[in-house]
Amino acid sequence: MIANQFLRQPFGNVDFSFGANKTQRKILQYLRDWLPLFLKEFDGHFPSNTKEDDISGVLALFLQRQMKKTNLLIDLNRKWGSDFQFTTDEMIGAEPIFLVEAKRLPSTSTRDYVHHHKKPGGISRFKEEQSGFGKHLTFSAMVGYVQKYDFDHLFKKVNGWISDLIESDNSSDLRWAKMDMLVEAERDASIAEYTSTHERISKKPIHLTHFWLDMVCGKEAR
Repeated sequence: MIANQFLRQPFGNVDFSFGANKTQRKILQYLRDWLPLFLKEFDGHFPSNTKEDDISGVLALFLQRQMKKTNLLIDLNRKWGSDFQFTTDEMIGAEPIFLVEAKRLPSTSTRDYVHHHKKPGGISRFKEEQSGFGKHLTFSAMVGYVQKYDFDHLFKKVNGWISDLIESDNSSDLRWAKMDMLVEAERDASIAEYTSTHERISKKPIHLTHFWLDMVCGKEAR
């Protein structure tokens, strides 16, 4: 089970923001522990037409409940920046120490998990250093709410979209390369975990951990 795995990303001695390797590794491990519990508690509660923001709202309340015994705080941001922003109770008002961007899979907008023409997607917002997407961070995460198809199908789709961007005109500031593609780390029946690394316009590369949650209601026909 992913919940029982420890950090395996092959990033070596990454210079985590704030020098807080331990805190950010803990957040990742908390997500590995808590996300399976979230799926177990709310199994069947999310029909395939459930809106992305509605799922994120339920997930935020669940994570807040789990974090009561930690010094972590989480903010669900519906208007600005990434969806979930983590801080600690010692850093209220400070920049977040970890971010999570959530997306539906398949998305309501074509290729929204990655990037679509001039419309930024989940990954490209980190690459473009948009406000609220961790310009000060080198490590964050994405959550994919899988509401149709299976992990293998979507993994090929997402990497196919990135491959198309690599092969397209890279003359803009936002450049795509093989390192942007997702690499599988762990997977069980309900959660798949992937990693990716992305060059940015001016900052150091950012490393993303992707948690994809199988939310097909009652495992209905795909």
